[in-house]
Amino acid sequence: MSREYAKYREKILKGSILSALLWLGLPPLVNQLVQVSYNVIDSIWLSRLQDIALAVPRQIWPLLSLTFMIGMGISIANIALISQYVGAKKYDEADRVASNLYFFLIFLGMIIGLVFFSLKEHILLYIMHVPPEIYEWSVEYAAIISIGVPFGMMSYAFTTILQAVGDTRTPTILQSVSALMNIFLDPLLIFGFKIEFAGIVFEVEPMGVAGAALATVISRMITTSMGMYLLFKGYRGVRIVFTGLKFDKQWLLACLRIGGPVMVLR
Repeated sequence: MSREYAKYREKILKGSILSALLWLGLPPLVNQLVQVSYNVIDSIWLSRLQDIALAVPRQIWPLLSLTFMIGMGISIANIALISQYVGAKKYDEADRVASNLYFFLIFLGMIIGLVFFSLKEHILLYIMHVPPEIYEWSVEYAAIISIGVPFGMMSYAFTTILQAVGDTRTPTILQSVSALMNIFLDPLLIFGFKIEFAGIVFEVEPMGVAGAALATVISRMITTSMGMYLLFKGYRGVRIVFTGLKFDKQWLLACLRIGGPVMVLR
């Protein structure tokens, strides 16, 4: 498989310092803003539904933030590992670590999502102390958002893998597309819509708070699937493979040693 690492290596090592800083630092900043934008956009549209409805996404955000903090910590550890293997020209090892990260985060996301879905009522009532006025809405919102947790983890894996080889732009583009899709879908699913063309009527009933959550999950699902396709096909010289997968003790310890401090600080 042809490798494209060299192009980014030359850009970073031989280009200007300012250019390298902007190339590596600006896209991750945009990514973080995009992550926050989902809840902000949901709140804006829900405020038009009812004033107190805008508080619903804020009840769920601390839980999502904790979940993605774990994903970020593990991802940052693997940026270092993948980068080290790429620098040593051990490309097969880089693919193996990237694949370990990808499948581990999917598995972790499924576990967290399942726990969140199963215990959502107890978490929101006894841990988050959600006000009674928005409790039912919050449960409804959390039920749908929990389905999207694995896709959020997959997004972190995709972003990490490409950042490790110097491509910070592609993940940012996909994240931005996802945010724009969320902006487009939110009003359609929250308030419903009806299209009539050539005698054919297509109608979606207003879904309220559930519509806001569904818009977020759909937008993440589509762009994450695009990223998954790129990695399985082989993109920027890195490929997700099924051979050599091994969640060994050394790998897990490295994730905790490097990523643990990041999780604590976040």
